[in-house]
Amino acid sequence: MRQRILPVIFIAIALLLSILALFTYSKWLSARSVTYQQLEASLAAGRWKEADRITAKLILVKASGGDLNGILSDGVGYSKFTEFPCKDLLAIDKLWLKYSKNRFGLSVQEAILQPKLQETDEIILAKQDKLREQVGWSGVPPYTLNFSLQAPKGHLPSDSWVFDAAPAHTIDGMDIYKFDALLLRTKECSLKKF
Repeated sequence: MRQRILPVIFIAIALLLSILALFTYSKWLSARSVTYQQLEASLAAGRWKEADRITAKLILVKASGGDLNGILSDGVGYSKFTEFPCKDLLAIDKLWLKYSKNRFGLSVQEAILQPKLQETDEIILAKQDKLREQVGWSGVPPYTLNFSLQAPKGHLPSDSWVFDAAPAHTIDGMDIYKFDALLLRTKECSLKKF
């Protein structure tokens, strides 16, 4: 009798360990990968806070070329935002526009900010201050955000990814330009046909 039970116990333990390993792996994988389906599901369900974080991850993953370790140690450089893939940028923007009934999205923020190439630091900072005031981002980041459709137009997605894109989460002199660069890229991409 013992000889029959022992293999069953070993098989049960091995199966349990396999399930545990699979669960641990899938949890690790989901922490490092993010998809447009996740963003769309969050937006469709009105889970704005979750959608904002997913958007930040998508922006950072796409801008870094998928090098998540590089983001944490070196940050994401300004040029990565000026070269952001149009297909991805427009996909993010269209999802926000669709599920917020055109209240939220990068193109909504771009229309408010109206960034231009070769602007002085003073103009960029003044425009960003005006945008923050108009969309309800008050104080110093991280802002207190309103994750509802009652938020001011352009309130979401937040610019939290700018600070996540900084090396070791410290702000350098180029970080104020990354937001402008991404919004400029949004405008540039919207003018192209894909």
